[in-house]
Amino acid sequence: MRDNPCCWPICLLCQVLNVYPSGFYAWLQQPHSQRDQVDLRLTGQIKQFLLESGCVYGYRKIHLDLRDSGQKCGVNRVWRLMKRVGIKAQVDYRTRGHAKARPIRVA
Repeated sequence: MRDNPCCWPICLLCQVLNVYPSGFYAWLQQPHSQRDQVDLRLTGQIKQFLLESGCVYGYRKIHLDLRDSGQKCGVNRVWRLMKRVGIKAQVDYRTRGHAKARPIRVA
């Protein structure tokens, strides 16, 4: 509803979704929850640690950095926040090893 007020009237959207318009407008005015605020702060710190590592660290090492800096959060939360923002660790591209040559059998 928040994304499409220019395309559809709010009253029609409220009828379709079975929501009162007063409830929708009250929801728009309320601030972000504490968890959202903490998630925004953690996301900023995740980006900072990622840039300091040269965009190499994954969620496990970033979680260790956050824990060392005094933040209390779980590994899965760090993974979820990184996935939401679209941050991925740089994958190490290794060359494939060559198979050892086998002796040729002479008939």
